[in-house]
Amino acid sequence: MILPQGADLLVKTTESSHWYSGLWVLLSLFFWSYMLWYSGRMISYCKEKLFRKSSRLMFHIPRLLGFSVYSIFISGLLISTADRDQFDTTSLLGILLMGIPLQYVTLHLLLKELSNRIYFYFGQKGVNYTFRITALCGALLIASVIPGTYHAYWLMLVTLSLQICFLLLVMIRKEISETRIPLCWKYRLQRLLNRLFRSFRQRIPEREEHAFLVLQLLAFISFITFVLTITIQSFAVALGSITVLMLAFGFYTGLCNLVWVFAYVHRINIVFFLFLLALGGAQLHNVHRVETVPVKGLDYSLRPDFKTYIYSWLAHHEEALRNPDQPVVPMIFVHSDGGASRSGYWVAGVLSRLDSLSETQFSQHLFALSGASGGSLGNTTYYSLLYLRQLQHIPALHTEAEAAVFLNHDFLSFSLARMMGADPVNYIYPILPDRARALEQSMEAAGTEQSVLHGFFARPFSTLWIDTASRTLLPILCINTTRMQDAQPAVISNVLLSRLAFGKRLDVLSLLPPEEDIRISTAVVLGARFPYISPAGSIAQQAQARLEEHYFVDGGYFDNSGAGVVHEMILEIEELFRHDDYLKAHYGMSLQKIRYQVLHISNSPRSTPKLKRINTMVNDLAAPFITLVGSYNAQTAVNDFRLQAYVTALQQYQRSMPLYPAYQEINLYLNDSLAAKEYYSMNWVLSDATIQRMTKRLHTHSDIQQFAHYLKLHTLPYTKLLMTQTHKQP
Repeated sequence: MILPQGADLLVKTTESSHWYSGLWVLLSLFFWSYMLWYSGRMISYCKEKLFRKSSRLMFHIPRLLGFSVYSIFISGLLISTADRDQFDTTSLLGILLMGIPLQYVTLHLLLKELSNRIYFYFGQKGVNYTFRITALCGALLIASVIPGTYHAYWLMLVTLSLQICFLLLVMIRKEISETRIPLCWKYRLQRLLNRLFRSFRQRIPEREEHAFLVLQLLAFISFITFVLTITIQSFAVALGSITVLMLAFGFYTGLCNLVWVFAYVHRINIVFFLFLLALGGAQLHNVHRVETVPVKGLDYSLRPDFKTYIYSWLAHHEEALRNPDQPVVPMIFVHSDGGASRSGYWVAGVLSRLDSLSETQFSQHLFALSGASGGSLGNTTYYSLLYLRQLQHIPALHTEAEAAVFLNHDFLSFSLARMMGADPVNYIYPILPDRARALEQSMEAAGTEQSVLHGFFARPFSTLWIDTASRTLLPILCINTTRMQDAQPAVISNVLLSRLAFGKRLDVLSLLPPEEDIRISTAVVLGARFPYISPAGSIAQQAQARLEEHYFVDGGYFDNSGAGVVHEMILEIEELFRHDDYLKAHYGMSLQKIRYQVLHISNSPRSTPKLKRINTMVNDLAAPFITLVGSYNAQTAVNDFRLQAYVTALQQYQRSMPLYPAYQEINLYLNDSLAAKEYYSMNWVLSDATIQRMTKRLHTHSDIQQFAHYLKLHTLPYTKLLMTQTHKQP
């Protein structure tokens, strides 16, 4: 089954194992539709004179707004289950959306005829019982998804039934006898309406009290639930992204309607004053400042520098370098493309799979990991497992399973709740950390309580400090980011990068004051802040007599694969091999055994861009923007090609008879992926269906198996290695 990107969130909803997840999807759907309908009614009352000539249109628009919510949700579910081999999902979605007015007119006429017949045959009593039965059916339909084992088609059927119930309840609400509302509640409701709306109250028909009462009850329950999703990470994850979105849309629909009504009644431009408050608060408070943690005695200027790390890496492989029976000593560099959870899961899976298939030879010869955005998440996940392997002796096969459990987590819902809930209020006055911090907290809480990575990302980044004297040497970790003010590339690394080779690349950790650190999750998110999903994070640095603010965004703005850092590392290593007296005296010709093996782990489909004609007006107005957007991918592609050309030339010029391509891309998509219409969604949450397809690809990818086979055989005599080699020659 092929899943479009947005539809993967709906599939995730149908896969939830929490009993209340489906319940709240339908409740939030009903709440949002009800708020849209009632807000439309409010506007039609206020603008009665303005829309007098089109009063019939204004009568139907509120109902159509509420009705369309269900149709859009059903259309999304249909798209999520459609097979792209048989359907053009884009055209299918367009047909479904354009058919909403026709669906509304047809269903409205049928229900209108039904309600008229009920009133004709059974009178007021029949209408009252119809309302009760319809409300009860709606409640039973919503409760039918409580077991949590529902299918997407069942959810579509339930949603369609709720749509019918919604429209019928709205149509016959005025025919309900007023005696059905207790007098005490009716009196209190009238007092509330009079206090809130004054003269505006007189424009509302008297039989709208029950609708207003239901609205307030729904709004109160939904508001409490929305607040819980903003404050409790586990609760937001349990409800899911779709529920959070619909709750937020319903909440803001009601809030905007209430603000508009108050502004209309009291003749005050409330929106203008709210805007002034937000503008002033945003000037006073920096709500997107990166959160630091105190670490006693920490000074990042004392990290091992790049040259010291090279000495340590060579010392750890000295026996292999001096062994005449071992023809090559691979030095492995990995750079990973960004791509949210899709990239994180694929990168960590590839690295863990290589390590297990090669019987840990991969991790023993790994020199550096570089990436951006989701690629940094995958690299850091694998690196953390290597770190924990030293302490807890985790088997290589167990590493692969731990990475899968950790990254099969919903990183989106809590961040989305903060973005829709707390961040707008933070403009006026900060009440909760921003959505970027929520994404960090989701990473810290990922995995089950039994998994080794649960809570690990909450540790200070200095935990990953490399101990060059350790028996097992961990690789260099580079998380690429970009400074927003001038687009300068920056890097977060556990080694101190040499200013000779990395002079134009800003060392982010050097900006931190002594005894101040950032969390591992903060470091990963700092390289994955893609506005508007995550805001630019600021780090304050005391420069001479003034305070400077550095704002960092996604590393993909400059280099989405981290190839630039890897290229500069190899340049520096080659420079040391040629001119460093200690290395030449200690290792001599043994350094010629070093083979640079660069792995590029990518997750985007291979395709040739189709150059189409651009509208002349778009050309005049948007040419700079279109060029800038395209330059991001083009710049990454140029960096990748430059690195590939350099290491390939080194292999062919300096090393005789190459055993394996110096540059190898391991792509999630196969060469024929576009022809097969294969697609993997790119979100901060992945459905189980997508996870299963990616896992299958991990276990069947020929490039992974071939490279692991090469690493397992690298200690054999040279002639035997050539005889047993099965991979393609470059």
